[in-house]
Parts: sequence; C-alpha cells; structure tokens
Amino acid sequence: MSYGLLAVLLVAAGSAWAWGPVTHAYIASQVFTDAPPTALFGAMAADMNEFSGWNKALDKHFKHLTHFEAARLPSSPFQRGMLTHSSDWGGDSYAHAYFHIPTDKQYPMCIYKQLSSDVGISMNDAEDVIETLMDYVICRDLGPAFIRRIAEAADAVGPAEEQALIEAFTEPLMQEMPEFSRERAEDAIRLMFRCDKTLLKETAELMSMPCESLLRIAPVLLAAGLDMNAAKAVRAVQCAIELCADWRPHLDAISQEIAAKMKTLDLVGEYRE
Repeated sequence: MSYGLLAVLLVAAGSAWAWGPVTHAYIASQVFTDAPPTALFGAMAADMNEFSGWNKALDKHFKHLTHFEAARLPSSPFQRGMLTHSSDWGGDSYAHAYFHIPTDKQYPMCIYKQLSSDVGISMNDAEDVIETLMDYVICRDLGPAFIRRIAEAADAVGPAEEQALIEAFTEPLMQEMPEFSRERAEDAIRLMFRCDKTLLKETAELMSMPCESLLRIAPVLLAAGLDMNAAKAVRAVQCAIELCADWRPHLDAISQEIAAKMKTLDLVGEYRE
C-alpha cells in the first residue's frame, strides 16, 4: 500500500466521518447477536456519501438519506446495520453530541473536550483526531481477528445491497436534486457504494500494518490533514491514544442503548441484552 493511499485513508478517517468505520463496525457487532458481515458493512457504509465526486449537494442529500432514512431500505442485516449509524439515535448521535446542548450523551464528548484542552486544538479537530485514533486503538486491542471481520464485511456485500440502495434512495435523491435524471442518480449511488466497498477493504489492510508503522506515520498525515504543526500532531496522537484506552465499556454501553432503541422501533433482529 502506498503512503499516498495511507494519507487518504487516515485523513478521511478523521475528516470524513463521525465515528470511523471500525468503531461503527464494533458497535454493530455488539448490538447484534452473532452479527453477520453484511450488518457490519451496513454500519460502516452510511458514510459512503464521501465518494460523491466532490458534489456538495449530492453529498449533503445522500448523507441525509443514509444517516436519517435507512428505514427506507428493505429489512435485512444490511439495513439494520446502517440503522445503528443513525444520526438521530445511533452511533453518530453520540459522536456528534457536542453539537446538541444540553445533552446526556457524554461519551465521547468528554474526551474531545479533554484533548482540545490538553493539546490546544479546536473541538472539531479534537473530534477528528479521536475518531481516527479510536479505530486504531480498537484494532490494536481486538487484534487480527476483528480486522479480518472488516475485510470479510466488504467482501460479503455486492449486487443485492447495491440494488437495495438504488431502489430505496433513487426517488428521494431525484426529488432533492431535480437536475438529476434517474440514470444519473442511480449511477451516483452505484459509484458511492463501490468506492466505499473498496475503501473499507483498504482500511482493513491499513489496520493490519504493524502498530509502530501506523504510529510513525499518523502524526505526519494528521498534521497535513488538520493543518497543525508536527510537534502538536505528535502530542495529539499520544494524548488521543491515552484518552481512548478505556474505550470498550463506553462503546459497549452505547451499543446496549442502541440495541434497546431498535427494539422499541420493532426492527426485526436478534439483539444483545
């Protein structure tokens, strides 16, 4: 894997998403009993709008669909996985809780605040750093078996999931973007899905690198992506890893709350107690 691709992946992990894809996959793995690979992919795939080809309007409208209207998809593990990402009540509602004051969702907001204070960076930059390094810490702690599950999730989806997205989201996307023909809307959805599938496979490859290699390049790439000096980037990475060290009980508690919410919505599935 080239360093150019590493740069894209690491910077994207911070700037493109709320939680990174690995974190979303972990949450889904805890929401569902024996979570199938397609559910993990669905949880990660809600951010596929980042591959809209720099079309800001398309990005905005498709992001709304995947983050707020995944219930349009036919019932399936893929759909339920995407629902765990929900900005209303799923994973992203916790990652972005600091936009909604007052809030009772204190994690990860508390560690954003701590990193912002300790390093002297904005809350937005603190969010980007934490979300990037959280993925790293989860993979470090869970090891190769969990990283393989990310790769298997990307391999598990294909034409059926792609077509489900097209059938669910083409019409609402055309309503928001009347300049789009049906063919153009379908092609955009197809491209975003396929690009996301490729990126998630590359993410698994990235996370399979030795820890020391990732830690050596992470500050350099984050400095470039977040426009901070090298010393501050090194400090940010070190602090973020320390702050993320107790991630598991917090993400498990979030997963339990999401599972409980999905039960109240009468979404078919086997959820952890």
